[in-house]
Amino acid sequence: MKRSLLITAAVVLSVGPLAAAETPRDYTALVIRFARTFMDKGTDRYGPVHSPLWAAALDLNTLSLPTDSPKIPAGPRIREGDRCWKGCNPYLDAEAIRAFYELSRRTGDPQYRQAAERYLAYFLERCQSPTTGLLAWGEHTFWNLAFDAVDRDIHEFLVWLPLWPEMWELDAPAVRRAIEGIYAHH
Repeated sequence: MKRSLLITAAVVLSVGPLAAAETPRDYTALVIRFARTFMDKGTDRYGPVHSPLWAAALDLNTLSLPTDSPKIPAGPRIREGDRCWKGCNPYLDAEAIRAFYELSRRTGDPQYRQAAERYLAYFLERCQSPTTGLLAWGEHTFWNLAFDAVDRDIHEFLVWLPLWPEMWELDAPAVRRAIEGIYAHH
């Protein structure tokens, strides 16, 4: 017992000063580069209607929607048929959207927040079922950018929380319909 305690203390004490001496990296320039590239190349320029919706995936060589499903190794709960690579899915983009809000807050440049708000506002306006109120997002369904329509009809949420407060500010009635749709159809 004493020996393991001494070894643990020695490791902690030896790593402590080393960790304190390291300087954290600032990735702001990389995040800005990503955000600007995405605002320029990552929005919907497919199908009959071009929009501020964000592509779920980009081919890194062409900076456009992939023509084939990205090759992701098969594994537990990974299904080829219900990925949203050919569309948009703000439910899965929540952290990227939050990063755009945070980037505007940190830099004082409103363009990142505005891009996120255009995405969410358009999605709330055009990508909601008039029948159920459910949004075209989640684990199995998404908005297909090539067809400007819902792709898949299975609606499921998993673990992360959607951007309810941000979307409420943009279109409270649409958010209320979405929440009521979740209550009625889940």
